[in-house]
Amino acid sequence: MINRRNFLAGALFAPLTPTSLWAQAGERKIGFILVGVSWCGACKTAAPVLSLFCEQREISCVYAAADQTPISPFSTYLDARGHPLMETVKYYPTTLLYSARADAVIAQISGFKNMPFYRSQLEALVELAVRGKHVG
Repeated sequence: MINRRNFLAGALFAPLTPTSLWAQAGERKIGFILVGVSWCGACKTAAPVLSLFCEQREISCVYAAADQTPISPFSTYLDARGHPLMETVKYYPTTLLYSARADAVIAQISGFKNMPFYRSQLEALVELAVRGKHVG
């Protein structure tokens, strides 16, 4: 499993080039970044769904806070304010899929409809990464 702290430092704050990090990752060469704010009810609902989804699949995920406040189950956050990725964020939450092989964010989910739909979108993004040969 990818070290969360390394993923945080590499994937969101560097120019998205965490190549040494991915050498430690074994088979998984993707990770999710959840961008949200603490006052957003949908963000608070999406966060545990994403966290559990990633835990079950041994995929790293991090929370990037646009308001410098963590949300459960993420006890830490990245300060997303001013980061170039924020230009693509139109709705909260936004879930980004990062691929080390592509060395870029390859897909995103904007907003949150409901838990089953969100989970199916996460599955679809992982499948996209696998079919696009961004994994393994």
